[in-house]
This record gives sequence, structure tokens and C-alpha cells, in this order.
Amino acid sequence: MRLIGLAVILTVGVILAPLAAEAQEAGKVWQIGFLSPYSTDQDKSRRAAFQQGLRDLGYVEGKNLVIEQRHADGRFERLPVLAAELVRLPLDVLVAHGDGGVHAKQATSTIPIVVVANPDPVGLGIAASLARPGGNVTGLSDLHGDLAAKRLAFLKEAIPSASRIAVLLRSGAPSHPPQLRDIQAAASALRVTVFPWRSKGRMISGASSLRSDGSDWTLLTSWGVRLAFTDGSSLNWRSRTECRQFPRRGNSRRMAF
Repeated sequence: MRLIGLAVILTVGVILAPLAAEAQEAGKVWQIGFLSPYSTDQDKSRRAAFQQGLRDLGYVEGKNLVIEQRHADGRFERLPVLAAELVRLPLDVLVAHGDGGVHAKQATSTIPIVVVANPDPVGLGIAASLARPGGNVTGLSDLHGDLAAKRLAFLKEAIPSASRIAVLLRSGAPSHPPQLRDIQAAASALRVTVFPWRSKGRMISGASSLRSDGSDWTLLTSWGVRLAFTDGSSLNWRSRTECRQFPRRGNSRRMAF
């Protein structure tokens, strides 16, 4: 997380640098927008690294910097409205996390945009290429979109008996339909059956319905997901790099990240 924060800071610093000397003389207060599909709590560590990196470069909130934040709290359908709110402000730079980059790009062609941890900026139309993104966009990708089918292949390799796999997606996430297409194509070659299951926001109520599709594994495409069970218990994921098994009325549900 610290490395991702550092990469964003360096990119933002490069964008602001050409005007920095002139602005310091004029006492300019820089305005940076921050757009995220996730909650304030989920973005806490990213924000802390972002603020510290800006301080290291001489940009301090309350002194010469204002950070305007908009968080969708897992409700991806809110991102277009939040992006529109931000671009109406006199921003110097707009930082967009994950799928927020799609809506930031759609909302403005003039404000410099720094995307961070976007799964597929080229495939989603944010950048012309990774080497030369073009337009008003720069940043970095976590290549998560390219790895979706690989995760299914790893799961099948680790558990050869796995044959029916549920794929947990977020409703409204622009990057998830292409990931699902890649997973379905890989599933055909691996001779497994996949079942898309879409969540709404961060909460997946009635998660026991995942069991009713007859699948024996679930492949997650996002982190920060909370499954809420009818018996009142719940399970939180804040990382997509862990695999857990948990009981459910005498059975077990296995998750792959």
C-alpha cells in the first residue's frame, strides 16, 4: 500500500512541479480531488500515505493544500455523480482509484487525472496504451483484469476436483464484465462451470443463496467485501490475496482470491 501511495505522490508531484515556484510566490492553495469506489474506512491507509507523501513534497492540508474527497462506499452506481461533483470544483489534479478512473475520464478532458490501481485502463478506454496513455490521464494499473482468468486457472490447478465455481462480482463496476468474459473463456478450456453472482455495495445479504447454485468454490474479484449470513454471522475480506474456508450449517464454503 505504501508503494502504491508513493507512486501516486510522485505522479502528482510531476504534474504540479512546473507551476510550483510561481504558485509559492503567489501563495496558491492547491486543490486535489480524490475519487474512490470504496469507503473512507477502506481508504484510510491510502489516504494516510497520500497525505504524508504530499507533506514530504511541501504540500500541507490547511496551509497550501485542499483535498476534496468523494467515496462511493462500495456503491459503484454513485461514481458518475461523485465524479461530476468533483470536476465542477477548481481542481488542479484529480486522483481516481480503481474503477473511479473510468468515470473521472468521462467527466473531464481538461483536469489532469491520476489513476491508481485500475485493473485495465486500456481495455476500459481510460488510456490509449500503458506506455503512452495520452490525453489528460496518467497513473498506474494493478493489472487485476489480466489476472482474473489466471486466478481461475490457479484454483483449478490447486484443486483439480473443483468443477462448479461461483464468481462474485460487484454490480455497477465497469471492470467486472470484461473480467467475467475472460473467466468464462478460461472456464471452457478448464472444463469448469462458472456462475456469476453480483453484490450490491459492500454488503451481500442472504449469502447462503450462493450455496443454492450448487457451486463448491467462490472466486472473488474484489476486496473489502462483507458477507452477511441469515444467522447473523458475517465475514469480512479486506484483501484479495487470502483464501478461507468457513462453516455454514454443517457444510463449508471455500473462497479463492
